[in-house]
Amino acid sequence: MARLERKLSGGIAAPTSTGVPRVVTANGIETGRFGGYLATWDPDTGGKFGVPDQFVRGAFRRSIEEHERRGGRPIRLKYMHGPLIGAFPVDLVVEDSAGLRVVGEINLSTALGRDVWALIQQGALSDLSIGFITTRDKIEAGVRKIFEAVLVEGSVVDEPANRGAQILSAKASEPASLETILEDLQGMTESLRAPRRAARRSPRVVAHAPRVPGDLGAILNDLNATRDALRR
Repeated sequence: MARLERKLSGGIAAPTSTGVPRVVTANGIETGRFGGYLATWDPDTGGKFGVPDQFVRGAFRRSIEEHERRGGRPIRLKYMHGPLIGAFPVDLVVEDSAGLRVVGEINLSTALGRDVWALIQQGALSDLSIGFITTRDKIEAGVRKIFEAVLVEGSVVDEPANRGAQILSAKASEPASLETILEDLQGMTESLRAPRRAARRSPRVVAHAPRVPGDLGAILNDLNATRDALRR
């Protein structure tokens, strides 16, 4: 069954450099803007299968494109994988040669947002963590290579006392987040199915409608079953 995983990236969450203001206005709301990496392409120290994990460049391409198709829907930005404190504008989420580079915008209209932003500026908060669902991976030469993943959210997190333990414990499944995951996956499957429905109504309009990947459908079914079991 697909599980929500979390990984401490070790990337730096810091006020962005020249060219990007530290405080900007987004839709009339004052936000604190910072940059960093949610993931890198290097193997980490360990994963849930007892071997290092390694994201492969391109792993998030499809997930990013799905957010763009949904009207530029931003990636959720949370504090410690809990309360929502802002967003990662999807047009500023980019895979580059080093990893998944992001620019985050923390809502400064909220008390928690102001607190987190102040701690980032101080340097007390300096790490980012990624929440994702693996949809295609394979263990090769003692490393689990993640070829495709659904990007669920990114979080600003504190510096753990035991970094290795934090990485391992942060990969546990999170039943409380199932509704959020289901919302994201349902939106993805619906956007993929829409062209096929249009093609059935008018084949001349859509000549080649994409198919909903079998693995995505299976993941959605598994998560729905898990949610129903937890509700009993």
